Parts: sequence; C-alpha cells; structure tokens
Amino acid sequence: MKLILSRKGFDSANGGCPSPIFPDGTMFSLPIPLKHEDKFAYEKLSHTSDALGKINIGEVVEGLTNERIGANHHAHMSPDLNPLQGWPRLFDQAGAAKGHLKNQGVGEGDLFLFFGLFREVNEPSNERGWHFKPNAPQQHVLWGWLQVGGKHDPEKGKDTLQCSCGNANTRYVARKQLDMGDGINAPGAGVFPQYDERLLLTAPGESVSHWKLPRWFYPNGDKKPLTRHRNRSRVPKLPHISPDPWEPLWKPNNDDYAYLESVGLGQEFVLDCDHYPESIPWALALIRDLRAR
Repeated sequence: MKLILSRKGFDSANGGCPSPIFPDGTMFSLPIPLKHEDKFAYEKLSHTSDALGKINIGEVVEGLTNERIGANHHAHMSPDLNPLQGWPRLFDQAGAAKGHLKNQGVGEGDLFLFFGLFREVNEPSNERGWHFKPNAPQQHVLWGWLQVGGKHDPEKGKDTLQCSCGNANTRYVARKQLDMGDGINAPGAGVFPQYDERLLLTAPGESVSHWKLPRWFYPNGDKKPLTRHRNRSRVPKLPHISPDPWEPLWKPNNDDYAYLESVGLGQEFVLDCDHYPESIPWALALIRDLRAR
C-alpha cells in the first residue's frame, strides 16, 4: 500500500494566495482557477459552519485576491470530495504529476492525504471584504483524504465520467467506504473541516516549506524515503553536491519528530507503507478523529 501526500488548492502559483482558515477554525480549500468556463464558478460554492453560517466562496475569493479573481471566475473542482455533485468523489491528474503517480504504481487501495497552503482570515468589515489576519503565518495543512477505489486512464479507453476534468487526465475515484482493515466506519473520501495541530505539516515558527513530521518518516537505513525527497545528507547553504540540486534535507531529532525541508517542485509525494508501517495507523487516526461528521 502507498500513502500519497498530495498538494492541492490555492497557493502562490495557482490563485496567488493561501486558502482560508476562518475565525471559527473551520477551513476551506479553494480550488484553483480554470482558464476556461465550466459549470462551477466560485460564487456557486459555499462553506457552512455553526458559528459563521453559510459563506459564499465567491466573496471569499474576491476579498482574498483583492478582486484579481472575481466571484464569477470558474474553478477546477479537483479533488472533488463533495458527494452531492452527481458523480463519485474523485480527482484528476495530468502532466508530470500524472506520470509520477503512474511510475510509483499508485492505484486501487492507496490513500491520498491532500494538503495545501492556508492562512487565518478575518471577517468582512465596513471597509473591506474577507481579508487575511495581519501577521498570521502561511502554513501547509492537511485538509482531506481519498482512498482509491478505481482509476480511469484515458490511454486505456474512453472515460465516461462527466466532471470538471481534462479529457487526457487520469482520474482516481474514491471508494464508497474506507477499507484499510481497521474497522473504521468512514467514507472513502472526505475533508477535515476544522483546523487542528495534528493536521499541521509546517513546523511552528518556521517558513512554510519546513515540515515537522512524526519521527518514523525519517528514512533510516535502506528505507525508501518520501518520493522527491531522497537526499538525507545535504547541508543547507552549501554548494549542491547532488545531481538533483532541488533534493531537500532530512533532520532526525531526539524528540518524537523528524524535520524536512520540503520541495517546491511536484504535487505528489509517495510513501511506501511497507517501509513505513506506522503510516497507516497515523493516517487512520487523523480520519477517525478529525473528519467531518
């Protein structure tokens, strides 16, 4: 089995800003903008919480981007973890990220944990709309999951799924129910609606790409590390000696954590659970304790 940390949602390159952590602690991963029209404009999306009621996502996007992206702009609904749109919960992948998943043999039964760039926001006031909380840090946060129930590869035949996806994209469809041999009663895909420290990847007080992970993530001995993070010995700020100069640094610690300078390149980071058996109970605990009810 494989665990995939998958970067999705607004960031500096797609959308130009983080997704919001609302004042009540609930989160919403903003889907990246589409360059063409589709059935889902941001103004058709909403976020609801007990404390804040129903929030129009179009208004959130306009406020956080200073109207650079309008409420009527169209969104790429991938991953789509909402079961109410008329098709299975799924996400699609193309280009180099699609090839990386294929090369790693990702398929049925494997588990995606989606993460993205988030920042706390303030409610609209008389002077301005939704806006980022001053001095609040940008952070990488886990926000959802999907266990693969099926894969639709356009190279192997026509894909009949009707969704906000490109025709050449590989589509990963969620299982209806999570099935990892643990007895947890949970859907095969869903979101973590509320911010929690257990979902935080970024080390507190550090820049967004410096992660604090459970210690078992550290690739001791002959373990295959998280893909795209192979170099365990490079010293920061020294000339690159690796043939792949973007490879980051792992640091074990004497506490219960490992520290990682995560890469800016790539969307999908794959972990082989055979080498890291602790990864399965770790992911299951997050889903069990923090999923939407």
